[in-house]
Amino acid sequence: MSISSISSLSNLTKSVVSSSKSTTSNAKSAGSASSSTTSTSSSTTSALESQKASIQKQIQEANSSGGDEKTKQIKIKALQTQLQTIETEITQAETSSSSSSSSSNIIDVKA
Repeated sequence: MSISSISSLSNLTKSVVSSSKSTTSNAKSAGSASSSTTSTSSSTTSALESQKASIQKQIQEANSSGGDEKTKQIKIKALQTQLQTIETEITQAETSSSSSSSSSNIIDVKA
């Protein structure tokens, strides 16, 4: 493996770690949003959907780019992992929103 490939992998790893931290931060936001209002949860879901689309685009670009095949596959795998994380967060945000709405209805019934 050449020095430039190692440097590229190092930069890719830093990028993935940085994106993971951002995703974790968004997951915390999703958790707090779901406990407030449905509209806040909806905007969180929209932000996550936007991130999802961006990552899907990056995967397509990586697939069609030239360069070292091994480096390309590592990048695609990292992006796919991010994509799965975001899809899980979207599901959690939607579930929490639905759960929040159900809780509100139960409280209204008891009142």
